[in-house]
Amino acid sequence: MSDFEPVTPGSAFQADWAKWQKQLREWRQAYDEWRQVLQQLQEWDEKESKGIQLPSIDPNLDVLAVENILDIGEGEPLFGNFEYEDWLLLSTRVELHLLVHHFRDDTGGAVLDESNLAHYYKCYFKKSFKPEDFAVRPSAKEPSFRRSLDRAMPCLTYEPKRATDLGAHGESKASTEAPVEPSEQLAEHTELEVSQVEVVEGDEDGHAKINRIEEALESEDASGCGFLGTCWGGVPVSGDA
Repeated sequence: MSDFEPVTPGSAFQADWAKWQKQLREWRQAYDEWRQVLQQLQEWDEKESKGIQLPSIDPNLDVLAVENILDIGEGEPLFGNFEYEDWLLLSTRVELHLLVHHFRDDTGGAVLDESNLAHYYKCYFKKSFKPEDFAVRPSAKEPSFRRSLDRAMPCLTYEPKRATDLGAHGESKASTEAPVEPSEQLAEHTELEVSQVEVVEGDEDGHAKINRIEEALESEDASGCGFLGTCWGGVPVSGDA
């Protein structure tokens, strides 16, 4: 028997979720096209030995001021250097924002805390929120679930002794605001360079290592299914309800 109250994701959530998946598809397509350009330039350079200067992002770029995230110069998208971990973290940040705001609306004001977030995350997205996806190891000092949230959204704060809206940036009152747009999440993620913010104990290179789930990458096909078991067409391909 479950101790959680049943919740049905509302139509507003379904619309925003579909909007995000469409946006993600477009960004992924732009990313793939850009990587193909870089590969072609590299092949020409190796073949003709002309020393072609490959495009590179300006380290001083103010990503929060970018007007066109699909072209920050020479056709390069803002996410042109993303790797698997970056897409994973970006997607998770958007999902958590959608969950927090729509769960509140769908329940008439209920909030999420560490005791129920995993359950309702699965209810809304039909997949599990797994700490191991964020290279979180069991620790007696800090619950692995909270550490995985720290990895996914380092801007969150927690007050474990009472129910706290996990969507609040610093204060729970922020939860009354509209969900953050995916483009804002993208810019914030790029600025934070989340994949190098956290250090996993025992890693020789001092960088956070996130399990890549190679099976998901290898199974990605023309239907757009892949990352975290989600089909970009809107149909879950893994994880039970």
